Amino acid sequence: MKALVFTKYGPWSKSVLFSDSHPKPSASEMRCGELLVEVNAAALNPLDKIRYNGGLKHFVAEKKLPAVIGYDIAGTVIKVAPGTDAAENKTRFSIGDRVVARMGDSKCGSVAEFAIVDADLCAKIPDNLTYVEAASLALSGQTVLQAFRKGGVKEGDRVFVSGGAGGVGTIAIQLAKHVFKAKEVATTARSGEKSDLCRKLGADTVIDYTTHKFEEKLREFDFALDLTHEAERMAVILKKGANIVSVTGKPTVSSLIEIGYPVSLWVKFYLWIIRVSYLFRLIRLQTSKHSTLKTLFP
Repeated sequence: MKALVFTKYGPWSKSVLFSDSHPKPSASEMRCGELLVEVNAAALNPLDKIRYNGGLKHFVAEKKLPAVIGYDIAGTVIKVAPGTDAAENKTRFSIGDRVVARMGDSKCGSVAEFAIVDADLCAKIPDNLTYVEAASLALSGQTVLQAFRKGGVKEGDRVFVSGGAGGVGTIAIQLAKHVFKAKEVATTARSGEKSDLCRKLGADTVIDYTTHKFEEKLREFDFALDLTHEAERMAVILKKGANIVSVTGKPTVSSLIEIGYPVSLWVKFYLWIIRVSYLFRLIRLQTSKHSTLKTLFP
């Protein structure tokens, strides 16, 4: 089948290539609880770059190379693994269903014609969404939901999102305003088209980061979502005891355990070498009088 693959760890120009003869997933590879999906759309995220550059190899090593790139997938179910049909109540999916998923780390690879996906990671695509629109929501949408839940966002809160015009930011604005019912949503974006987009999606306040510092304009917010490596600047805009959730930087041991990644002695040593724990302790000290920093590793 056709697929976008990487043949070794390294930069895009030296490791990634288009293949028209990558092995197609077969029914014999499927396990109970899995679906064979014909891919109609896929999306790429910064996590894909981390993966093919080798940033995850100490946590989830590739079983073999070449490996297909991509976590976000939207497509049509063409086969349900034996023992997982809807009649046996072990999955809610049937052949022909339109589904979207953020694929699991141990069996990812969405930029291909076909893929095997864990049914527990899938959701049916609503009739009012195209495959392309659905694929764009998978990892970004889950990231925002996890961040808001981890940060305790609730109706009536004042929410700040840095980088509101980006892939995660645009979803965060919409979910904060229209799903979590935030009283106010503030964000940062360049003036013009990007600021207009943020306002259209629901942002009440948009600060042009090229001319103003958000920490000089905002006060008394209930929650902040850091998408731009600026968590250490956000404490001053929050109420005492409010939460900052950051999706930037390297993972910590606790964040890996939380999402089910294996944490061996080697992994702990690796994280110590790159001084991740020290970095986040430093930020916590800087913000401790005002807020609590929580990290998210999607």
